[in-house]
Amino acid sequence: MKELIYQENFRIPESTCVTIGKFDGLHIGHRRLISEMRKTGLPVLVLSVCFADAREILTASEQEALLTELGVDYPVRLPMSKAIQSMSPERFVTDILLRDCRAKSVVVGENFRFGYNRSGDVALLRTLCIEAGVSCTVLPLSEELGETVSSTRIRQALNDGDIPLLNRLLGYAYPVSGIVQKGRQIGRQLNFPTVNLCPPEEKLLPPFGVYRTVCRIGEQIYASVTNVGNNPTVRDGTEHSVTVETHIPGFDRDVYGGFATVSFYEKLRDQVQFDSLESLQKQLVRDTEAATAGVSVKDVQVFPAFFEK
Repeated sequence: MKELIYQENFRIPESTCVTIGKFDGLHIGHRRLISEMRKTGLPVLVLSVCFADAREILTASEQEALLTELGVDYPVRLPMSKAIQSMSPERFVTDILLRDCRAKSVVVGENFRFGYNRSGDVALLRTLCIEAGVSCTVLPLSEELGETVSSTRIRQALNDGDIPLLNRLLGYAYPVSGIVQKGRQIGRQLNFPTVNLCPPEEKLLPPFGVYRTVCRIGEQIYASVTNVGNNPTVRDGTEHSVTVETHIPGFDRDVYGGFATVSFYEKLRDQVQFDSLESLQKQLVRDTEAATAGVSVKDVQVFPAFFEK
């Protein structure tokens, strides 16, 4: 796979099969599109449009890692500037698809819209592709549990803390990744050291609470328990930002400054403010037992290994 292209002006050096969309989360419907694209025998180009300051299911680095695993040759994140948003559907095809992407084949879902004010539909796309000698394949939308798989449905499952449904719609366990930060060492004082991540603001997170997770550090995978929250029990006079704190039983290595990915599987409980650190410590014991009892990391699906550039 070529390195992620993240710019408005780009030119691909060879003919490709292209799909276009937000690809918010790269869910099972998106993966079906990519599987169909591979059948053409052409290099696969995923053109993911993105908007400034948008909250994202996957960060750019996470999206690139998953596209690598899916065998995409050209991952392109296209910032939606005013110039691109004002393009007519016809110009979008000639300038972006034909000139920049060098499309010889296009694969999209049946709800695909493009061009100014989303005025272009799949019927127009087919017509423009035929005129340009480009094949165009339109796939029906994927369904799961009797409903269409969509980014809206995935975001709702995430917002509800319904991690099993979220993972089923995505086709993988929801990840939070980043550089391990040094915290206030409260967990270490309680004999529960944690791997602390401070995700970027654009990353969507599960609701505050405690979760059964799996943590990947390098190539090693560990059963773990993770708290997403602002640490309401610890009062030190400072405002606490949202953190993702993961405890790995028996793990006490210094990994500060390293890279970690936490994959979420189940919400165990909501965030609670305890009367004392002693009460918190007793609950942490129960949380860890609930999260890791009988869990074999060999039996779980984890997010692809990658390292932030």
